[in-house]
Amino acid sequence: GGFGDDGDDDEDGGGGFGGGGEAEEPAEAEATGSCLETREFVMECLCSVFRWVGDDGRHWDVSKAQGSPDGDWMVLKLQNLVNSGYKICTGNLPTLQPKGIHLLNILVEKFGDQPDPDYEGHQLMEQYQAQLLSALRSAFEKSALPTM
Repeated sequence: GGFGDDGDDDEDGGGGFGGGGEAEEPAEAEATGSCLETREFVMECLCSVFRWVGDDGRHWDVSKAQGSPDGDWMVLKLQNLVNSGYKICTGNLPTLQPKGIHLLNILVEKFGDQPDPDYEGHQLMEQYQAQLLSALRSAFEKSALPTM
């Protein structure tokens, strides 16, 4: 397995990190120790992956990725990437919200113009519209940090 191969590709919110089935901890408890530092590092690495993979079209085009099954193509991990950005934006660690917004911004930049091979005339990112809007709404609430 490669990045995101957790066997949970359904749409119940699984995949990514920072949530799922475990109980939520208070922000103060999570923000202490190395947990916050680890999550910040993971988000920095995750956002950097897009530079590392380069311009190989198989990372950005579903049809090309599906025709070349010998790799972990970013477009095939899009659900997990959106879930990760969403969870960070809506989670209880406001200092990470800008990193979640940054990840979602990268996803829209990289995949926003890609056609959805299953629905002619539609864009690939349309299926994530509700998550993207919810994450933005959550991040830009009045209580959000001024760093947004």
